[in-house]
Amino acid sequence: MKQPERSAFYQGQLDVFCAAYAVLNALRLLHGLRPLEARLFLHEALRDIARDPIVFQTALDQRTDYVEWVDAMLERQIRRGGLCVHAPFARAPRPGLGIDGGTPSPWRASGKDNAGAPEQASGQAGEAPGPNPETLWRTLTAWLTGGEARCALFQFIRFAPVGHGLIRHWTCCSGVEDEELVLYDCSREPGALTRIARCRLITDETARAAENVLIPPHTARLIRSRLES
Repeated sequence: MKQPERSAFYQGQLDVFCAAYAVLNALRLLHGLRPLEARLFLHEALRDIARDPIVFQTALDQRTDYVEWVDAMLERQIRRGGLCVHAPFARAPRPGLGIDGGTPSPWRASGKDNAGAPEQASGQAGEAPGPNPETLWRTLTAWLTGGEARCALFQFIRFAPVGHGLIRHWTCCSGVEDEELVLYDCSREPGALTRIARCRLITDETARAAENVLIPPHTARLIRSRLES
């Protein structure tokens, strides 16, 4: 049979659930999560957001940074006693691309018990500018090299050529090598990032360039297994 001219679709090409895969890959990295366990976890996470049609549509339309969903998934694991999670940088809303939540979050959390949620940095949203790239780099690398059974989660944003918009993606970072963040990532897309070089890391959208990678600091989550001594 003649080989089709068009390549087959692959996981992640059509769905928008990379935030869930980032959390799953963190659990696989730290706890050896098995496929069946991962499937049940993913179904549980999807059911959580599907309970509210507005929240679910917001996720499908990518009109969110998914931070609240990531925190909800991590909170479940914290309550189960498997993880320690720290959010080192407070959210700092600002106008522009809407990357840092310049508009109110559509993820409703009324009546939610926040006990056990990831430990947040002090400070109020919008109090001060976010950290510069060097501060973010030092924070991530100090964590990743500071002990065993550790990883980091964050969203990164790549600037596509004019007319192609932004590429937003959540990932799990497993370590540091040769001045690069090493990604333990779900994407199998041609041209997908597997590493982020220190010299290409930015935290301010005004420094956008095709070769740069923006990590909104407020999305960073530092994770370790409670089994770490």
